[in-house]
Amino acid sequence: MRIVNIVQVDFKYRFSKDTPVITKTTFSNKVVTTIVEKPLIIKMWVNKSCSLFYDILVYKIEIHNVSGAKIGKLLLRDFLPEGINFVYNSLHINHKLYRCTNVEGLIFIGKIEEDEKIEISYKVVINEKCKLSIIKNKAEVTFECMYNIEKKPIRISLYSNVVETILEHNLFKEFVVKNKIDIPRCKGTIDSVVKIETNIKIVEAKVINTKCKNKRIKEECFNLEVEEVLFLGIIEYKIKYMNKHKLVYYNSEKGFSTTIEIPKGINYFRQIDAEILNESMDYFVLDKLNIVISNCLIMKIGD
Repeated sequence: MRIVNIVQVDFKYRFSKDTPVITKTTFSNKVVTTIVEKPLIIKMWVNKSCSLFYDILVYKIEIHNVSGAKIGKLLLRDFLPEGINFVYNSLHINHKLYRCTNVEGLIFIGKIEEDEKIEISYKVVINEKCKLSIIKNKAEVTFECMYNIEKKPIRISLYSNVVETILEHNLFKEFVVKNKIDIPRCKGTIDSVVKIETNIKIVEAKVINTKCKNKRIKEECFNLEVEEVLFLGIIEYKIKYMNKHKLVYYNSEKGFSTTIEIPKGINYFRQIDAEILNESMDYFVLDKLNIVISNCLIMKIGD
């Protein structure tokens, strides 16, 4: 939009008292002010429309100066949703790496010339505590604007478009652990089993570098890079059984291991938080001194 302004002055005069009054109109020069509703066009993109816990997202922002003049003191900030962690040393401004800078704080970009474009990109990783089903994000850019030449510049904030990523809460694995428990002869033979309780714990998790083998994950989340993670655990068995009308207690402990494919962002975390659930348990008495116990377990990542 353009504002055009001209001053009109009407006046009267005469050369002498005997001459008639002359009426005349004159105009000033024309001044034009161009009004730009949004001096900056801010666009934002995300590289994935679907993702999982521990996955890495790449955000890209483009700032285009359409004001027709230079704009100074640009500041950028991204209010990352809860459960999303910024990856340090991943910020690039016009393809130049900026170390030790967090987009959740104010980032000083500086000036942007007329019709100039600035490209900004950075990475974030989704942690297992993210409760969102859709991750929405947008960026804020603030800059100085000379609203009145007789006053100090004011700061104006503009926002980018909103980008969305669907978070799939289905990072889990179901598997079966079967163990044979040998009852020492000194404890007495098994006449009948009264009760069996199990307590399952994860003691260690380790990343193993492999290629993605899970076709379902590949199909659901395009361009997903994963790591295979080895989990080591312990199952504690508490067995109550009858021997010659006497109640006998026997405890045993067995180890187990399993692997699960987790997005590559797991490498940015010191600890892998996983929950293991005992979905069902079954057993049968093999003989008077041996019981086979089978547990159907679910390894779950995230809430």
